[in-house]
Formats: sequence, C-alpha cells, structure tokens
Amino acid sequence: MYDEYFRLQKENGEVKEEINYPVYFRNENEFNLPEEGESVNVWATNLSQSINPGWVILLTPLIVAFFTWLRGKKKEPSTPAKIAYGLFISALSALVMVAAAKAGQTVPRK
Repeated sequence: MYDEYFRLQKENGEVKEEINYPVYFRNENEFNLPEEGESVNVWATNLSQSINPGWVILLTPLIVAFFTWLRGKKKEPSTPAKIAYGLFISALSALVMVAAAKAGQTVPRK
C-alpha cells in the first residue's frame, strides 16, 4: 500500500500490502492498465534529456553564422534584442509541451 507520495507503507517493519505494478503504472486508471503479460512501450528518460543539449550543439554554429552574416550587412541586432528573441523562442517552446500533453491525452485528467 502506498501513500499519496508513493511511499511504501509499513507496519512494524513489514509491508502492509504490495501492488506489483511498476511505479510507472501507479497513477494509471485501472481501465488503462496493461493485461498480464502484455508488452508495454515506454520512453527512456535519458533520451529526452539528451535532446536539448543536442539542439544546442547543432544550432549554435548556425546561429553564430547567421549573426555573422547580419553583421556583414550591418543589420546585426543589439545584444538586448538577441536576448529578447531568445526569450520569445523559449516562450514558444512551451507550445511543444501543450501539444505533447494533448497528444498524450492527459489534459482532461490533470
């Protein structure tokens, strides 16, 4: 048995009751649980954590080249303007999370 923080409840050092579902399924509605022996595909979190650094490594040379090109045309924006553009793009990136939440159909339950 688990409390609202998913901590295993014990009484006199013994586990009260144990549900053998992995932690991943403890928030799931009982109608959405997989059948016994059914395979389940889950996303490895370490893959998600490598996406952002990958984009930084891939896009930094392109951004530097773009601003160098603008400097050559005497149209390079000021540093505060560059920061404002970056903040705007970061704010737009929240829309990716909105789309992911809708795609995962978790919006009505949260």
